[in-house]
Amino acid sequence: MFSCTNEDSATAAALRRRMSQFYSAVEDYTAFAKSSSHPAFWEPIKKEIAERVRQGKRCRVLELGAGRTGFADSLGPLRTQVEFHAQDITDRNRDYLVRHADKVFFQSVEEIEGSYDVVFSTFAWEHVGRPRATLSACLRLLASGGSLYIVSPRYDFPGYIPPSARHYTKARQAALAMWLAARRLRVALGGGPAFLVHAEPACLSRPWYRDADAIHWVSRLDLRAVGREYQVEDIDLPASSWRQRAWQKCALLFVRIRRR
Repeated sequence: MFSCTNEDSATAAALRRRMSQFYSAVEDYTAFAKSSSHPAFWEPIKKEIAERVRQGKRCRVLELGAGRTGFADSLGPLRTQVEFHAQDITDRNRDYLVRHADKVFFQSVEEIEGSYDVVFSTFAWEHVGRPRATLSACLRLLASGGSLYIVSPRYDFPGYIPPSARHYTKARQAALAMWLAARRLRVALGGGPAFLVHAEPACLSRPWYRDADAIHWVSRLDLRAVGREYQVEDIDLPASSWRQRAWQKCALLFVRIRRR
């Protein structure tokens, strides 16, 4: 009804091709305009890296959906002890990433080999076209004792309309809100993770706006797919107001995943 599809369907495959074309051609995409900086979200990641370095270990780090990441520069003196790799699905930022990373992958994370002490993504998880497969690939890439960090908006609060569906009519949005609530409840009551992928995002038919291309409708409940051998830890950020605290609890996913 709302063009939500399974990531392994023919519809999802066609969507990924269309999204690849979108990222290759879009002119006003903010992630391609300037270096990104997310100090509050990067601080817990950098603390783990610093602890590994303090123990005399060289740390291998992989960032997913790197764009024009400023993470390597934010490491400061730690940078010399970190082997930093970056992944993205488009080579639009090739020159930038080659200057800032020790190795760059312009391919799906499912195709990357090796092992990493830290794998992370900052506001990229919501743009992934194969979230279940990507999650499995990230866990496979973790070295013994390694950590996967995911920072993303979450779209599972009752009544919330994901940005990629805001081009729908008000009536269709209302129906979507009810459908999503029922779908999330099914998962909460023990159903399998949904990993909803939206096949008709606004970015493909409307001028781009923030997260109009967020085709993965992220839910905290879907992380049950990691299995009991992994621990999923929610990371809290400092909050200066109740509004900020409410946003963190209801609309933000910030987790660390590691093997128990």
